[in-house]
Amino acid sequence: KAIISYNAFYGDTALSTVRFSSNVTEIGYSAFEGCSALTELTLPSELEYIGYRAFKGTGITTLTIPKTVSRTSTAGSSPYDGPLAGMSSLKTLKFEEGMTTVPEHIASSVSATASYITDVTIPDSVTKIAQSAFANCGRLKNVRMSESLNIVDSSAFNGCISLESMTFGKYLTNIGSYAFTGCTKLNTITFTDYTPED
Repeated sequence: KAIISYNAFYGDTALSTVRFSSNVTEIGYSAFEGCSALTELTLPSELEYIGYRAFKGTGITTLTIPKTVSRTSTAGSSPYDGPLAGMSSLKTLKFEEGMTTVPEHIASSVSATASYITDVTIPDSVTKIAQSAFANCGRLKNVRMSESLNIVDSSAFNGCISLESMTFGKYLTNIGSYAFTGCTKLNTITFTDYTPED
């Protein structure tokens, strides 16, 4: 296994290409922060952990989180900056098919104005969205939701002030506290094929 430590390439404004070996399992906090020339990135296939603000200030516009990622770290005050905080160019976020839990705080931000993600795709393999996963994603408008989703954990979409609608499949069993608190434009929630159990 290989680890990229915190601040490893911090402020390297010339860095434009990164090719990971598959055995990289951890990317530390702020590892690529300030690498403004970095516009594309394919994360390693066996990645397990991403630290807070790992890619802050990069030029990456689209990112796919590997199915193996299960751990994150945070900084700041609640709801905290997670791994994707401060990515001012990131618009599209995807999670690899095969992932079962969207990691906690993966896209959370201290401020709703500091997140630029507009589109999120959650594959049907996902059954749980963990705590504060998308907290304060203030520009998030479109969520392609897993049809297999069981659990939306607490504060998962807290502060998503641009979110207008949400659709859940028939397997949903639990929406946690504060999951959609502060979603001031959320006007339509659809529960499809809902059949209450006896």
